[in-house]
Amino acid sequence: MKKFLLFLFTIFSLIMLKSNTSYAQCTPDASCTDVGDPGEICPDTLPDGTVGIQYNQTVTIIPPATADINGNTVTIHHITLDNVDNVPNGLTYTANATEMYPGTSYCVLISGTPTVSDTFRLKIYVTPYVEVLGTPTAMPQQIDSTSLYIYVAESAGIEYNNLKNFEVFETYPNPFSFNTKIGFYTKLNSTVSLDIFDVVGNKVYTEKINAVYGKYYFNFTGENLKKGVYIYNVTTNNKVVSKRLIKQ
Repeated sequence: MKKFLLFLFTIFSLIMLKSNTSYAQCTPDASCTDVGDPGEICPDTLPDGTVGIQYNQTVTIIPPATADINGNTVTIHHITLDNVDNVPNGLTYTANATEMYPGTSYCVLISGTPTVSDTFRLKIYVTPYVEVLGTPTAMPQQIDSTSLYIYVAESAGIEYNNLKNFEVFETYPNPFSFNTKIGFYTKLNSTVSLDIFDVVGNKVYTEKINAVYGKYYFNFTGENLKKGVYIYNVTTNNKVVSKRLIKQ
């Protein structure tokens, strides 16, 4: 699914971490195509990891040819990484190139064994280079700390004796821009439903999970929703938990 240029910067930054001197053994996904030169990322949501279990994911990136910066359309020459913080413990990232240029498909191999359970919201600093009179010129540094994350779950088999039969966790991130995770825990076999409504009561999203003992997460991609406040219900058997969700 198409993303804003800043989200592309985020993906590129993730790729370049610890990859300045090594190259990933990966192949771009041939089914990932770009239409109209806005840039493309496949997949646009990174899968969850689990502590102690090997994580491997290939991401395909097609950089955009142009971008809107400060109200002006500029031609992208290439993008470089300045810094990235809050990377999941135990994971490393290598790309099949150290610089990425528009019109070409690239890939990154994300791999390793996670060691800590958490939602890792990456904070990334990048510098885009644009063509000014035919010369690659650095634009102001871009900082992104909201659009890309990796959730690492606890190890399988962990007991949750201190939790009730059914609990809904705090949604993170909230407010959100692209994706958010709505989690719950259950000790009972049940079908758990997620329903999201706008402020006038129109249902804008629904999903169900057939759950057994443990933690589960609805991975909600609400990028097509308008900015504003939404209400979501998490329902199991006769229990309904309602909370507020903010799209920014």
